[in-house]
Amino acid sequence: SDVMLKHVTLAELDQLIERTRDIGEVENVYALTPMQKGMLFHSLMDAASGAYFEQTTFDLHGRFQADIFQDSLNQLAQRHEIFRANFISGWQDEPVQVIFRRKEVGFRYEDVRHLDDQKRDAYVQEFIRQDKAAGFDLSRDALMRVAILRTGDEDYYFVWSSHH
Repeated sequence: SDVMLKHVTLAELDQLIERTRDIGEVENVYALTPMQKGMLFHSLMDAASGAYFEQTTFDLHGRFQADIFQDSLNQLAQRHEIFRANFISGWQDEPVQVIFRRKEVGFRYEDVRHLDDQKRDAYVQEFIRQDKAAGFDLSRDALMRVAILRTGDEDYYFVWSSHH
């Protein structure tokens, strides 16, 4: 009675909890909407296609505190369960959306000020390429991640990636 998924037995729920134990504590389980089913199907059929992978990059100039920003991202994830979701396929007859009690947004901070301009630009471009190539494991990964590359004393480059 604690989960939203209809017609699931206690034994089936225990099986799902055991399957996802290493990810975190299950808070809720939902059936997928038809749109989510379609997106999951296409993502699983051709994971390398980059379909539904969104990446936004931008520069920030000014004072910035990465640790406070990271804390605010994680508070956002705690407030909105969609940021704590994973999509499990191959369980019973239908894929499900599992919401975890705690899940941190993927976050990375790196100081690249020690590199000269040319090497720094090449590093940033390669970072963006590798981040996109990594994609998302919809069954395990945080489905949003933010990387902040510090490029100057008050210059930062953001790479914000998410699964649509």
